[in-house]
Amino acid sequence: MKPGLRLLAFVVLLTVLGVAIFLATFDADRYRPLLVSKLEEALGHPVTLERLSLGWRNGIAVQLRNLSIREDASAAGEPLVRIESASALVRLGPLLRKEVQVSSIVLSRPQIRLARDAQGSLNVLGLVAVVSPAAGAARSTTVGGTPVSLNIGSFRVEDGALHWTDALTHPPTDLWLKRVDCVVRNIAPGTPMDIDLKAAFGAAEQNLHLSGRLTLPSRTHAGSLEQGTFAVEALVIQDILPAVRQGVPHLQGKLSMTVQGSAATLSPSRIRQAVTASGRLKLTEARVANLNVVRAVLEKI
Repeated sequence: MKPGLRLLAFVVLLTVLGVAIFLATFDADRYRPLLVSKLEEALGHPVTLERLSLGWRNGIAVQLRNLSIREDASAAGEPLVRIESASALVRLGPLLRKEVQVSSIVLSRPQIRLARDAQGSLNVLGLVAVVSPAAGAARSTTVGGTPVSLNIGSFRVEDGALHWTDALTHPPTDLWLKRVDCVVRNIAPGTPMDIDLKAAFGAAEQNLHLSGRLTLPSRTHAGSLEQGTFAVEALVIQDILPAVRQGVPHLQGKLSMTVQGSAATLSPSRIRQAVTASGRLKLTEARVANLNVVRAVLEKI
């Protein structure tokens, strides 16, 4: 081996060894109170975090364990956000150039609560807190007066859940979207992001699929949706419709639907004219429960 190549190999080996020693001896968890404080300051809600750690998996892996965000310090019961594990894989090379390139962010078993109260006020902080890393990708900021750029390659959700409650309906609505698996790729401003989401809605197994290429609105682009597909199979109607009083006629059955479409713009004032879509709708095992046709006819007579 040539002397120059030997020197280069030696430098690379020392760098890798130094990073390994650093990760093995560095106690990232001591910065956990500072991180919690910054999150509470940014979100305006109480945050708890069980552990913060560093590791190595083809890059520097930052991991958060048992993160939760609550409505307020005294709030009991279901939090706005609960994440069993959140990890980000940061590339080492760009980090030395003060460029934070995150090859992937993975949220394991997140649970998000969305709600509308009896006054009509929406609380979507849980959803905003979870998707904000992807939405804020490829933006620049400054740390200590030094510009630092952030780029995220992919964003993944594994076995998540979304809980929606609506106190404005009568009776109140309570819906769950479970077994959520979602992947977002090619995250960059002005660039179509590939989105693929699967979930279980009103069923034990995943029966809902959403995919497409989404360009988020920006200062220079109104946004768009390409190759959008929404499909749901064997959705039990009575599980998603508002509950009815005992004995009141109501529709039962299973709904299957597939819709494909696109939107040339996501501008609120023009989106209705920009949307094109087509699809199919199928209702099986349909019946109207608690309906006596003879009695209904006689009552009308």
